[in-house]
Parts: sequence; C-alpha cells; structure tokens
Amino acid sequence: MGILHHYRTLIYYTFRRFRPGNYAKMQAYFAGVAIGDLERFLPLAGKAVLDVGGGNGHFCRVLETERPGCRATNLEPADNMTGEIWHDTLRAGAEAIPREDATFDAVLCLGVIEHLPPAVKTRALSEMHRVLKPGGFAYIVTQPWWNPNAGHHLKPFHVLPFPLAKLLREKLFGDKGRIRGGSYADEQLYPSTFRGMRGLIEAAGLRYVAGIDIHLRLNFLTRIPLVRELFVPAVGFVSRKPGA
Repeated sequence: MGILHHYRTLIYYTFRRFRPGNYAKMQAYFAGVAIGDLERFLPLAGKAVLDVGGGNGHFCRVLETERPGCRATNLEPADNMTGEIWHDTLRAGAEAIPREDATFDAVLCLGVIEHLPPAVKTRALSEMHRVLKPGGFAYIVTQPWWNPNAGHHLKPFHVLPFPLAKLLREKLFGDKGRIRGGSYADEQLYPSTFRGMRGLIEAAGLRYVAGIDIHLRLNFLTRIPLVRELFVPAVGFVSRKPGA
C-alpha cells in the first residue's frame, strides 16, 4: 500500500464517507489495512479469527473472501443491526465470549474498547486472552484520549470538562450537535491513554509487541511516549499470548 494512495483515501473518506455506498467501501478499505497490519505478525489464511464488536460482520466477510481457509467469527451484542448479518455471529458482549479456551489464532477489536466502562474493559481483555491459542495475536485499535480526533462526536472538545465540551459542541453545531447525556460515560466515551491501554493489555496476560499508527502510518511515533499520546489519531496495539 503506497503512503500517498493511503493519504488520498483517508482524506476522501473523511469528507465523503456518508455519500451513498461510500461507508461500505470505507469499511472494506480499512478492513484491508487492518488485515495487512496483523499479517506482518501472523498470516491469516487457514486461521480462526474472532472480530470483537464487529457489527453485522463486514470485516469477517472481507477476511474470509480474501484469505483462503480463514474461519472468521463475529461477536456483536447489539440487536438493532441492519443489513445482512454474518452467518457466524455470536450475540454476546466482549466480557463473556461464548467460546472455549484457546479457540482462536487471532482476536481483533477495532474501535470498540474505548466505549466500554473500565470494569467491562478489563474483563473483555481477559476474555480475549482466554480464547486465544498460546502464541496467538490480539490486535486492538483505539484512540489515545489526548489526540484531537479521539472524542468521536465531541471532538475536539473532549479534552475539556464535560459540561464545557457539551456547551461548545452545541454552540458550534446547534441542534445537529445536541448532546443528550450528562457525562462522557453517558455518551459511551471512557478516556484511555496509550500508556493506560498498554498497561491493561499486559495486565490481562498479553505481551505487547508493537504499536501501529493506523491513519498516518508513521509507526515510529508510537515509540515516543509523549508524542504517541498527542499526535497519533488511532493506535493498533499488537500483542501476543505467551506460549507455543
């Protein structure tokens, strides 16, 4: 993947993702990016893979289509999904994965972990560790809280106390920016730094291997403590279960 092509694609979907048909194309593109990132460490052909919080299973569909023999399982608790749902979808939360120990070669969790309350997040990481085979890899993508992009619908004001962030958002966007909740937790946003996320991953028994700069592709930034907290919009935490 050429870096200039990636940047052009990133800019295109930043401003045009909600045009008819574009959202699915964007999902397919970034699924390919994630597959390429993980396959630097583990070829996925013929492997069993779990996608935690995968919605209707779009990533699983791309994975099985592009990697011969790959067996992709989707985990999604929501019951209001639209469109075609992946045939192997588990209706459960990440904190209680209904599979036996050491079932999967790889576990992915893309843009989900920051929406889990701290206690649930801890249990979810332990569950990912449990269902991984020894030597298997986890690939967890999240956004360091102090980056301007990390606040989802409240960005870039999310670094401020919630009442002020809510006020500024609503002043700037009017009715379209109306915030219903009274806290970041109400908006399903739970701050997590790079350092804190790595600590949780390692506390769950996984060994941190590398950090991937998902958007800018400047992976060396993830090795610089302060820089990675401020200037990396999204990080892919590659970690491995000891053994094998």
